[in-house]
Amino acid sequence: MKEDGEILVVSCYELGRPPSGAALPFSWLKRAGFFPAVADLAVDAPSDHEIARAKLIVIATPMHTALRLGSSFAERVRRINPTTKILFHGLYAWLNRAHLFSRDCQRADYVIGGEAEEAVVAIAEALNVGEDPTALPGVSSQIRRESPILKRLSHPLIDTRQLPALESYARLKRDGREIFAGVVESTRGCKHVCRHCPITPVYNGRFYGIEDAVVFSSVKRQVEEGAGHITFSDPDFLNGPTRALKLLQYLHRQYPILTFDFTAKIEHLIRYKEMLPHFGRAGTLFIVSAAESLNERVLTLLDKGHCAGQIREAIRLCRTAGIAVRPTWVPFTPWTDLTDYMELVSFIEKEQLAYSIEPVQMAIRLLVPPGSALVNLPQMKTHLKGITPDGLSHIWEHSDPAVDALQKQVTEIVSKAASLREDEALTFARIKEATEGALHGTPASDVKPFEKPGLRAPGLTESWFCCAEPTEAQLAGV
Repeated sequence: MKEDGEILVVSCYELGRPPSGAALPFSWLKRAGFFPAVADLAVDAPSDHEIARAKLIVIATPMHTALRLGSSFAERVRRINPTTKILFHGLYAWLNRAHLFSRDCQRADYVIGGEAEEAVVAIAEALNVGEDPTALPGVSSQIRRESPILKRLSHPLIDTRQLPALESYARLKRDGREIFAGVVESTRGCKHVCRHCPITPVYNGRFYGIEDAVVFSSVKRQVEEGAGHITFSDPDFLNGPTRALKLLQYLHRQYPILTFDFTAKIEHLIRYKEMLPHFGRAGTLFIVSAAESLNERVLTLLDKGHCAGQIREAIRLCRTAGIAVRPTWVPFTPWTDLTDYMELVSFIEKEQLAYSIEPVQMAIRLLVPPGSALVNLPQMKTHLKGITPDGLSHIWEHSDPAVDALQKQVTEIVSKAASLREDEALTFARIKEATEGALHGTPASDVKPFEKPGLRAPGLTESWFCCAEPTEAQLAGV
């Protein structure tokens, strides 16, 4: 198994960014003396020949979209090379391991959750000498289920020389220009336990740092490849705020024109408000924050740790610090009614956020994968109607059919708008018109864009969302 290409490491989808989910296991395998091939389904799927020669295929599935694509890819692998071993790792692989191992599916031979790379190498080494990897710690299989691996690993420097170039991935949009963008992660897991988050059942409030040398080396390599912007893909960059600021300040000294974005909780933006100007001066252009809802009951049920008023405060604090905010939302939940949805649309208009939010988010329904912390919530159980045919999520219905109908209508609006490259201010106006129709039964009229949509916030050219369903084009590409 140490010949070129006998191990194939596959990324399925990482929000249009260079795939750290494949780059890290690839680098671990290289350090261990293997010579894996690597592919990114989001750019170019492996050929039949590459699949046929592989004895072990490692598939990264950090999010729902990736799992759907990875499951379809594994089906293709089984047709071409029935004897190869397939290993899934990532948050959604572990949550959906029952589906991946099911008799009807049989997509996976092994599944690893949590900090997977060391176990990936252990599986490769066992197979290389003809041993059975199913007894290895942290390795789930058809005959054995294991807990996620929760320990800090010592990572090698990341090797991405066989991955597609940065030009294949999402770019920074700023002031009418597009700039090559890279990605790095400094931590994995999260110390918070939001009920709807897939990290919660896997990491259960733990997070682990990645060595500074690995972070700096990865950024250096991407800058040399032409990156002018770096995304920190940590689930919450401010889980360790002091280190986070030191990382950015060091990188800003090394590369003064390099800019950054990161994700942080609303409560962290408020708690560490004194640090925000320092992040701005260190090159932070924008911050993504999971606001999720303005409905206080929804925020409580999701255990978000903030209230609606704090969302407004966080936006104000970041703007004062010269940093744009790109809040994300889960607007359709079992507890959200039409009035709540209209309140959200009105909030976006009043706060002048139309150019700071991807319209596709306005169609997002709460995703409840198997193993989600939401499943055992009494307020959720009354809405659950079984599992989807593919086994990858629970089906839920709203008590008011008009809410589900609006979600479908908004999905059509944002899908059409994306295909036409419509101005976001007009798309949000269409969403508002549809919501008014659902609330009051008013007929559609001529729709005019929001008069004050706000400044166009910097952002990336990839508008997809981590819990969105893959498109037909994405599925066809595997």
